[in-house]
Amino acid sequence: MEKQYKLSGLGCPVCASNIEQKINDIPGVRNATVNFATQTLEIETETENEIPLLSELEEIVHTYEPETTLKEYSPAENSFEKEEKIVQEKKVENEEIKKRIKILLAEDNQVNQEFLVVLFTKKGWDITPVNSGLEAVNFFKTNKYDLILMDVEMAEMDGITATKEIRKLEKETNTHIPIIALTAYAMKGDREKCIAAGMDDYISKPINIQELFNKIEKILKKL
Repeated sequence: MEKQYKLSGLGCPVCASNIEQKINDIPGVRNATVNFATQTLEIETETENEIPLLSELEEIVHTYEPETTLKEYSPAENSFEKEEKIVQEKKVENEEIKKRIKILLAEDNQVNQEFLVVLFTKKGWDITPVNSGLEAVNFFKTNKYDLILMDVEMAEMDGITATKEIRKLEKETNTHIPIIALTAYAMKGDREKCIAAGMDDYISKPINIQELFNKIEKILKKL
């Protein structure tokens, strides 16, 4: 039988060790562990009847730490704290992703370009828009990015050609930048054509924003 308690205000590691030892001396207690870092107490006994009374535990705790409070964990509180921990870890993870994201957007449609710039900026991402595949290649040569969104159909140089040029440049540095293709129509064979050119993924217009965000975050988590 295991029972867990929350210790609030435990301020002395030595006192925590003394409390742990004293509780382990209680008849019926198989093992007692005080975790100073998490401010918790875990007690293991053979049966439920052998679990010490809360008043007995409080007396031991207050012998060494008079201001420390002891509270039994309930399953609901345990579940809630685990969920909170997951939420906090996710927030930290997302913040880390935001800090490093620099995106090069090659899109010659000004309406689409402005729309995506606004959306990415709200996400906290650093977005650099260019109007052609040739500009994308030139910006890639002189700047560092985490990801490229490449429209397939552009004047001056299309996205397929630009991607091939970028992949040639990468052979000199032994690097690889993820490139997601943006295309106006979801025609049969388009995805295969983009992948064959060296692109990492593909999304068709009109763009499903959540799908695009998911693709971007999936790629960036691998960096």
